[in-house]
Formats: sequence, C-alpha cells, structure tokens
Amino acid sequence: MNNSQLSYNRNIQEFNAKIKNSYVHRVLFKEDNYPTFNKASIPFEFLYCLDVIFITEKGNYRITTSQTEDSLDTFWIDAIEEIDKDLKVYEINSKVIDIFVENSVYNYPFKLVFEFEHNTLILYSAEIYDNAEKHLEYRINDEMIIVFINKEDAFKFEKEINSG
Repeated sequence: MNNSQLSYNRNIQEFNAKIKNSYVHRVLFKEDNYPTFNKASIPFEFLYCLDVIFITEKGNYRITTSQTEDSLDTFWIDAIEEIDKDLKVYEINSKVIDIFVENSVYNYPFKLVFEFEHNTLILYSAEIYDNAEKHLEYRINDEMIIVFINKEDAFKFEKEINSG
C-alpha cells in the first residue's frame, strides 16, 4: 500500500476502535435531494448522501468522502461538534456489535457495514451516473455515500456493481 492508502485505511481503523462496542443514539443523513439520475427508476431503496453523522456516547462523527492522491474517492471520518439542522434521522439506540470494512481492488475502503444489536447499516463510497444512452452506471470509490438500511437492497446494488 502507498502512503495515501495507508492513511485512509488507518482513519477507518481509528474510528472503528473508538466506536466498536459503544452506544449509538442515532445516525443523521445529509442527503442530496437533487441527484442527476432518476432515483425512482432504480430497483432498490437507498439514501443518496453527502455526509453521514453518527451520534454516539463517545462523541459525534462525520463520515464523508474525500478524493485520494490516486483520484479516487473513499471514506474520511472526523469528530465534529456542530451538527447541521434538517438532517434525516435514523434512530439506532443500541451498541455497535461489529464493523466490517471492504477495500476495492485499489486498496481504498468502499464499503462499511455497521452491525448493531437490532439492525445493520451499510455504506458505500460510490456514485450512480446516467450515461449518454440514459443507462445507469454504478461506480465504487466515488464521491457520494450510498446508504442501505435493508441488506437485500444492498445485495441488489452490489449485483449491479459487479455486472458493470
């Protein structure tokens, strides 16, 4: 791994060490309500986000994407104090049981899976594009955070990624 890959992977590992087994009150989503594609035409449900904020007993953490020196986007996580208003709220009210990270072939994280006591939250650093023929293209390690609350919908998304 190069220094950039190490830095991004270390950032995720440090976040995981902070919140694993800690209590998460809720997760907030800063959604992009004006995507360039027709969200209704997508065969699965998801949130299309700029940021995801975890409100925990150990502090508040913002997950966003950041462009790497390799011109790919991946997750970046930092502690925050101020929180935007008017964000979509998802109540968790349970401990983080486990966190899984999946790296792409580029050695940057593109998938985060948070297993809670009662539910699961799956995040992808990815993007959905309408190409010139109006076909949808799905790309990982891109600028948005695509969030799934339903594992079946995440499976459909991964099937689309793998078919492209």
